Amino acid sequence: MNLGKTWNPAVALTRVYGSDRKLADVLMAAEKVPSTKAMAAELQNWQVILWLYRMLEPRRVYSLLRVDEGASRNLFREYVEAYEEVVRILSTNT
Repeated sequence: MNLGKTWNPAVALTRVYGSDRKLADVLMAAEKVPSTKAMAAELQNWQVILWLYRMLEPRRVYSLLRVDEGASRNLFREYVEAYEEVVRILSTNT
């Protein structure tokens, strides 16, 4: 996905909330509410895509999410898996 040509709502929401961390906090809180859970999950996916596009190292994402035993740990685990896959693909194509 070329984010230069595709609108990513996480970009706009990061600007609105002022940082990746604040947006992540809002989305994790929204995921706990049944009426906003699905939308929050979709927006978290967009945020992960944005982080992958920016090639944020896992330790940076760990810090952004302030990983604990809850939802942030699951989101972080998903990010690490995706990051490792991107790195693997890039290393085989160079």
